[in-house]
Amino acid sequence: MQMKLWPQEETWFDPRSGWLPTRSKGGCSIEDTLRPLTMEDRDRLAALAADMVSSKLPVLEAEADNGSFGFDLMKYWVQYPRGDKRRWGVELSRSTWHGPGSDTLLKISQPPEPITP
Repeated sequence: MQMKLWPQEETWFDPRSGWLPTRSKGGCSIEDTLRPLTMEDRDRLAALAADMVSSKLPVLEAEADNGSFGFDLMKYWVQYPRGDKRRWGVELSRSTWHGPGSDTLLKISQPPEPITP
C-alpha cells in the first residue's frame, strides 16, 4: 500500500512485514517503525549491512560512531567527507526514543555521479 508522507518521496507499507520502504531522488530506505524488529534481528541486520557494504560497495569507508543522542547505533559508510557535495553512502541507525527496540533505519543515498572502479 503506497502512502504519501513527504512531497518528494514515495513510501509504501508492507502489511506482512511491517516494513516501510521509501524511495526518493536521493536514494532509498527501509524502516521498521510500525513493527520493530527484535533485538536479535536488529543485530542480524547490522551484521548483514556491514557485510553487504564491504562486499558490494568497497569504495565506502566506515565513519566513526559519534554516539548520537537518542540512538543506540548510528553507523555510516561513506565516500567523501562531510560537507563535500559528492558525499554519499549507507546509514544504519537504531533509535531508542520510544524505549529499547523502537525502530531501525537502513538508508542508501545515491552517489551524485556513477561509481567508477
